[in-house]
Amino acid sequence: MAFDARAARTSSPTRWRYMEFGLLTAGLIAAGHTAFGKQIAVPALLYAPLPFLLWAAVRFEVGILSLALLGAAYLAFLSTSSGLGPFAMQSAAENALSLQFFLISVFLPLMFLSALISERRNKEEALRDSEARYRALVMATANMVWRANAEGEGFLWSPRWQELTGQNEDEMSNFGWIKALHPKDQERSERLWKQAMTEKSMHENEFQVRARDLTYRHFHVQAVPIIAPNGAVHEWIGAAVDITEEKETALTVQRQRDELAHVARITTMGELAASLAHELNQPLTAILSNAQAAQRFLAADPTNVGELRAILQDIVEDDHRAGEVIRRVRELVRKGDLELAVVDLETIVRDVVMIIHTDAILHKVNILLQMAPGAPKVYGDKVQLQQVILNLLLNAFQAMKNCPVTERQVTVRTELDTHKAIVAVRDRGEGLKDGQLEKIFQPFYTTKTNGLGLGLAISRSIVEAHGGRLWAQNNPDRGATIGFTVPLDEREIR
Repeated sequence: MAFDARAARTSSPTRWRYMEFGLLTAGLIAAGHTAFGKQIAVPALLYAPLPFLLWAAVRFEVGILSLALLGAAYLAFLSTSSGLGPFAMQSAAENALSLQFFLISVFLPLMFLSALISERRNKEEALRDSEARYRALVMATANMVWRANAEGEGFLWSPRWQELTGQNEDEMSNFGWIKALHPKDQERSERLWKQAMTEKSMHENEFQVRARDLTYRHFHVQAVPIIAPNGAVHEWIGAAVDITEEKETALTVQRQRDELAHVARITTMGELAASLAHELNQPLTAILSNAQAAQRFLAADPTNVGELRAILQDIVEDDHRAGEVIRRVRELVRKGDLELAVVDLETIVRDVVMIIHTDAILHKVNILLQMAPGAPKVYGDKVQLQQVILNLLLNAFQAMKNCPVTERQVTVRTELDTHKAIVAVRDRGEGLKDGQLEKIFQPFYTTKTNGLGLGLAISRSIVEAHGGRLWAQNNPDRGATIGFTVPLDEREIR
């Protein structure tokens, strides 16, 4: 039954087409007989076949029009040769000439009209086929493909958007699709979309979309304008790709990197335990000595208030020194995710140098600072950048353990480039062998007796997570330099 129904639907247009052709033929014959088959010519009836010829030109192909024109010409010639119609009034030569002029003046415009209509019909059919293919592609694709008019209002989305968000076409129109985004993404997404429409440039964005189950999924969106010949935007073609899994994978990798970096910081603090204990012991010992001195002054008669005031001031300052050591250590060992912010590069370097100050004394190393002028601001995680600098300094100390005491000097240099800051730690040790220049950044590769070989590998991952680069090179004279880059704050670039 289904086959019969399809056959009936297919044959129905063909049957009506044949009926239309039959009516056209009958009408044309009747009009031709009326115009050319009369004994007495009536000029007004001369154009009686014209409506039927127009019918053939508009409704049928050029071939059918040619057949109709041939039929009309045959009737005209037949009637004229029989002495009938408006062209049988003069000599045979004059009658033939006037008949030819009439046929040319009527038939040529009709042929041009039919050709133009046929061309337009072919273009419309090609456009419909293209639309059908595009719609089929949109419906079949796994991504969200969409089109929008010049004003940016979506008028064709793949069904997946509606399945994901539950929005219907009315709710999506007039920028209603923005309501399905995460609140923190709505204002920015609307601004970027309107900016792209104003500039007639490619639109690119990432946002989270609220699903029916109230979860959020990450999408990357791109759209390109289709420019008309007059330079105006005709429409927009775009696609939204679900990148939720990629985002979750990247987040998992980042968390694992942060966990590993935290373990490395704890390990480093363990290596610095002796120097940190000494660093804390100095202000604590001073506090104890001053407190005992204050007790003796209080027991004296009369009490020296001026000396007590000076002692209390010393206790406050020593307490601040101990507090600063504890604060810097707590910052380094605290656990947390990567937190990018605008930070002062010089402050980061000086804090690390203060933490490692006692260790430098124990290793008999002199630290020289060469800071870029202007206290540059960089974009990064303060704690993790401190970890990188601390690791580079400890490696520099280790590299000079066999050097004479008078030659143990480490230089920490910062400088500015176009879009980044450079931090370089230079030692005066034995340098690196050619095979070590890249190996030192590989996990578990170490030249230390008790080292794990993770310090530089973790440092490289931290720097790359900041969008920078970590490298090593031998100095022209002696020793090696290990440096890294970190992005500058946008205000520094301007």
